[in-house]
Amino acid sequence: MRRRFRWVLVCFSTAASCFVAREARAALASPCDQVTSHRSETVIVYAPPSSFTICYGGSEATDVVTGRRVFLQLAQTPGASMFRFRVHGMAEEPKVTGLTEMRKETRALADSLDRLSHSSEHIATMSLGDTAPPLGAARARYLGVVTPAFTESLEDGRRRVRDLDDAVRLVDRWCRELAGKESDSPELADTCRSAASLRDASSAVSAFEHSAAAFDAARDLAREAVVTSSARPDDAAAASDAARLLDLARSAASALVSESRRLAIVADAATRDLRALRAAIGALGALRPGAPTYLATYGETGNVVLRVDAVPVGIDSPEPGAEESNASFRFPVVGRHYFDVEVGAGITGGLPQIPSLSTSGSATTIDAKDVDQFVALALVELEPLRFGWVDKPLAGILRFPVIGVPLSRDPTQNFFVGAGIGWTGIGSIVGGPYFLRELTLNPGYAVGEPLPAGTSLDAITTPGVNVGFFVSASVDVVGLFHLFVHEHQPTLDAVTGREP
Repeated sequence: MRRRFRWVLVCFSTAASCFVAREARAALASPCDQVTSHRSETVIVYAPPSSFTICYGGSEATDVVTGRRVFLQLAQTPGASMFRFRVHGMAEEPKVTGLTEMRKETRALADSLDRLSHSSEHIATMSLGDTAPPLGAARARYLGVVTPAFTESLEDGRRRVRDLDDAVRLVDRWCRELAGKESDSPELADTCRSAASLRDASSAVSAFEHSAAAFDAARDLAREAVVTSSARPDDAAAASDAARLLDLARSAASALVSESRRLAIVADAATRDLRALRAAIGALGALRPGAPTYLATYGETGNVVLRVDAVPVGIDSPEPGAEESNASFRFPVVGRHYFDVEVGAGITGGLPQIPSLSTSGSATTIDAKDVDQFVALALVELEPLRFGWVDKPLAGILRFPVIGVPLSRDPTQNFFVGAGIGWTGIGSIVGGPYFLRELTLNPGYAVGEPLPAGTSLDAITTPGVNVGFFVSASVDVVGLFHLFVHEHQPTLDAVTGREP
């Protein structure tokens, strides 16, 4: 018997330990534990693939309150790093920005400049020429630099060079446009901080165009000199002058190649900037584990629909039909409710009788009548706990102060002030002092005595305020109305806070 009791005790202790451990793990595993910033505001924690938790003040909540900023945070879960999560509708696809086409142009310019810088003839294929030694050697040297590839690349580069200046200006304009937006995007900040400056781009473009113009002028002079020397084959001076001008044109071409290399560096940098800016704009709504992303501040009540898109890492701009998924979450937005308007019935007491006169035959006697016990009331009630816990259901229990307006008595003579308990949308029970402005007998007069001759009720009474009490039971007018007429709650977009 003792052994059996010991085994039962051991089993009970083990079960209790497991239960406590499980509850402790559950408490530690709360998604709200991952929220370390914006704890005084609403943070929705998203744990892929489809779990959403509303957190406020480190605890789980069931709704969102108007006027309070709302953030979305990606939970740190296994496999989350393999996807890029973005709030649907927060950032448009980068293809609408014009950055992709501009990046193609700068990439083409960089390629043309690269071909230009490597367009010189290989030494193994050079021809020393068969004309007079000075002119033939100069012509060979010139053709070793100004090859057909040089000419073709120069023509293509000159056609595209202005796009570089436009590309750098486009990056600068996008950075200034997005500088004031609340995006919490380090990628965007890094891209704009390291972007090529307008001064560097303008300087490189101007230097390239100046070198190209200098080469055009030197080439034209050399061409005229070569034509003149060909017309006068026996003129050694003309041949020497043509050789000198060919060397000058070759030097201008070499200088142009040097400027093209400098410009190619700027073009490559602009291409990288455009690619990085395009990715940064596309990631404005991207979620990063542990970093809350601002959603919106909702100004009206309703049901918000939040969608999170997930794209596998490595797919920058998914085409229709690409592997993309999304998760949806619907949550309510409640208003800040501080007052209740209710109607009900009350009972009054604790008041003295009201003086009056009664006539029996020819004699007038001082009399008194009781104040009516029952009164119909309209109540305006403040819920003070709502100022600290606006979205807690139990915050509506306490009602103080409560102002009562009588519906069955003169509201200018009857005043009701009190406190009570209630439930929002249903009703309340209220009690407190009741103030009545009414006549009271002057000293020396009493109920039942005859009225002295030549006097009136006003002569023997004085207006005053009497204090009693009241207790009332009332129902919420708005709540009663919505029992029969359903309240329409609009569907709101999570990013704009408005109906779609």
